[in-house]
Amino acid sequence: MVSIGIRLIQPLAAARVIVLVTMTLAVTACFVVPGQATLPVPESAIVDVGDDRAAARLADGNVQVLVETSDGVSIITSSPARRGETTVNLMSYGGDTKEEWNTFVYGTAPNEVDRVELDWPGAVGGDVVDGAWLIALTDKDVTPDQLRWLLLGDTGVEIGSGTGIVTLER
Repeated sequence: MVSIGIRLIQPLAAARVIVLVTMTLAVTACFVVPGQATLPVPESAIVDVGDDRAAARLADGNVQVLVETSDGVSIITSSPARRGETTVNLMSYGGDTKEEWNTFVYGTAPNEVDRVELDWPGAVGGDVVDGAWLIALTDKDVTPDQLRWLLLGDTGVEIGSGTGIVTLER
């Protein structure tokens, strides 16, 4: 059985609140990837989010969300994952973020899945690259019960669907 936890985090330097929904929180604050000026993923994995760029990748038993800004690359969250398995994770900011993109839905998919689609107006991203995918939303305070997703194959045929988040137990 998978349990869902919701945690509110108040960063020290800003008045924004992060609603982080995941079973196991591997990273609670972003950190800069040393020596990395651009996203270390194939171009097809990159999602444009305003002036910045974001991507998901599999690394060290986790799916990581990375953001590239003018200051470099930061990992903003990470969740347990295994190549070839379905995971759906959610990180959503709330409050006065002063950011255009406030929610990231991300995860891993089986090998036969080429794209993940979210039933959400304005969602960007969703291409599965090297087993990982990322969808960005402008909305704030998104909760798991609002997520409706589809797993699509190379011809657009539906391979699977679901609601909420799907996480791995360590």
